[in-house]
Amino acid sequence: MWTVGVDLGSESVKIVCLAKKKNEYRLISYGLFHREHPELIRETLQHPNLKRANIRVALKDSMVKIRKLELPPAPPEDLDQMVKMAMSQNLPEPIASYILRYQPEQKIVLISEKKQIDEYLLELRQFGIVNPAILEPNSNTLVHAALYNHPLSNNQRYAIVDIGHSAARFSVVSEYGLVFGRNLSEASGADLLALQNADAKTALMQWLYKVAIEIQNSIENYQIQFPGVQVGELLLTGGISKFQGLSAYVQDTLKIKTGFLKAFQKINTSGFPHVLFEDLEQNYATAIGLAL
Repeated sequence: MWTVGVDLGSESVKIVCLAKKKNEYRLISYGLFHREHPELIRETLQHPNLKRANIRVALKDSMVKIRKLELPPAPPEDLDQMVKMAMSQNLPEPIASYILRYQPEQKIVLISEKKQIDEYLLELRQFGIVNPAILEPNSNTLVHAALYNHPLSNNQRYAIVDIGHSAARFSVVSEYGLVFGRNLSEASGADLLALQNADAKTALMQWLYKVAIEIQNSIENYQIQFPGVQVGELLLTGGISKFQGLSAYVQDTLKIKTGFLKAFQKINTSGFPHVLFEDLEQNYATAIGLAL
């Protein structure tokens, strides 16, 4: 079976096609396109092979809220109604205005507004995506890519720090999946560019400091909600994650092991030059997570 992951970023669209045979995934193709050229994306997705594939698309993090929710044991058929009852008093609009997805292993609920989802589906049409098989929150797709390539054992947790050109996000992962998420304020590539400082070195240090502080605040917020289980490692990803010593600065400042999410690590890429993926993997983690 072939699957296609489509990651619609603010500036570019990343596409990855994987083929699964038994327990192995093999890379078939990949590509990065500028958003202002939707015709190229439509043409790519109309290729006979990709057209027959299972197309999956990431939801923007801004479209999904994550809330901790612990429910008493109940039959699976009753969970949907229990989640609606539990959340109805905590949402500003009537419960019918939302799509709720409860993940019992992590004890969290993902919340999206139906109106936003409908608008997003219309946006996808300009890229030739009419009926995506899956719409998956961006944070969840990164978790899929991380757990496939960096498996966890019981009571281990790491955090994914996704630093993109226009936004940044912190997510904590257990062996069951996503357990906590938080946006990182002033930590994206755009926030770095917005620092209007005559001294480029000073501007860079200001940005690095803000990134480290936001990560530290996120760790503390997570520990308030989930006391007793520490974050043991940070995995950086996103288009800005390898920027000028960011990994070393975060590790030295926060005293926590910091590395990179190796999105291609366990995928068969034998049909492509291996050197390509050392620089590309930070851009394609979301698309790979969708295709897995």
